[in-house]
Amino acid sequence: MAALLLSASLSLLLPCLSFRTFPDFPVVGVNTHYAGEGLEGETAMLSHAFGITRTDLRWGAVETERGVYNFSDTDAHIAEHEREGVKIWFILDGSNALYCNDGAAPVGKEQVDAFVSFAVAAMARYSARVMVWELW
Repeated sequence: MAALLLSASLSLLLPCLSFRTFPDFPVVGVNTHYAGEGLEGETAMLSHAFGITRTDLRWGAVETERGVYNFSDTDAHIAEHEREGVKIWFILDGSNALYCNDGAAPVGKEQVDAFVSFAVAAMARYSARVMVWELW
């Protein structure tokens, strides 16, 4: 019943929302889990229906040596989205075996500092190219 009420409330509210403060923000998007293994032509297909994709930027995939970030796969991923006119919503997430045990989230000063350094490096690199950032 609560879900039905929420759905009804949103259906009444959505037409009233104004995107004037974010004129380039796509109204319809899709969640993917790219992480470097996207299918050929996937972004082109998505571009016909969606204006933004919400996808992971995994810490452990980018930093495989302490303090060294390899964004080459991410560069290619973003370039493909830009070619197709699909905006990016990145989720900064994942564990990193260099710092965390058994896929655990970062805890403690060293682990959290390492994750923050990764997040800052990613946001600095892509600040003009990524529309939304989400921390997981």
